[in-house]
Amino acid sequence: MKNDFLLGVLAALVFSISTQAQVLKENPNRSFDLGVPLCASSDRGEALTYVPADDSLWVANDSTGTLCGIDRFTAEELQLVKRTDVFQPFQNDDGGLRSDELELIASDGGNTLYMINNVNISSECNPKTDIAVIYKLTRPAPFGEFSIAESHDLNPGAHECDLAEPVFHYKAMVVIDGSIYIADDATGEIHLYDYYQQEMTTFPDSPLLTITGNPKIVDLAYDGNFLWVLRSQSASNSRLDKYDWKTLQLLTHYDLSNLISVFARWGGIAVAGREIYLVTNDSNVDNKIHVFTEQQITE
Repeated sequence: MKNDFLLGVLAALVFSISTQAQVLKENPNRSFDLGVPLCASSDRGEALTYVPADDSLWVANDSTGTLCGIDRFTAEELQLVKRTDVFQPFQNDDGGLRSDELELIASDGGNTLYMINNVNISSECNPKTDIAVIYKLTRPAPFGEFSIAESHDLNPGAHECDLAEPVFHYKAMVVIDGSIYIADDATGEIHLYDYYQQEMTTFPDSPLLTITGNPKIVDLAYDGNFLWVLRSQSASNSRLDKYDWKTLQLLTHYDLSNLISVFARWGGIAVAGREIYLVTNDSNVDNKIHVFTEQQITE
């Protein structure tokens, strides 16, 4: 009788656990409109990153050519870095070869930001008209202003022009424990990038993680325990994957479809504490940073 009781309790517990699920719940009171005057009318959020040192969010935007830092609670604009501020010191009369799409940004958590100007693959052949570059921005202390420190041309290059060379589509970046990881949206591979050796240390073999199928990777985030992979093709085809960083096991995924305007798609992700920040990316709508939290539900 006692054993039957224990088995019944165990069965009830298993049922209870099995019927628990998580969903993302938006807090509309915490959303930030990226319009005038915030971020100089930033109409496309290409990437998003969180800086714990001063509790700020940074948005990369290749449409307006800016990096914009905002306070994640008050939405106050902290700093606006214009395209000319970033690229001009390093152009060296190269005819603009290193000043195309400002699409990737990642924080080391303190006083360093990394940025990549991506290459528009569809219009870069015969002749080559752009070179992908990683830029390092630093500041003297938290709450100071970031300024460009140095840059390196990315190798392997992001060109399909020379088929004999490796092709890498730089689309998402994250810094984890001081190491930079970059995603190739064409293959779904995430690789370790050695900034000081200036090489993709595991490219083209042995990617850290490969995520195949659509939608493609658009941004990455890390919260100290989990790797978050944002994938978005359209408002009706978007998802957010959550991986255990130590095991790289997929823990759960959230369907982001139809949470925003049919004209938009998701562009970037940042995670701070229990809050998940997603920025929209489309020049046809008023873009904003949406704020979500994970919540347990019983099915």
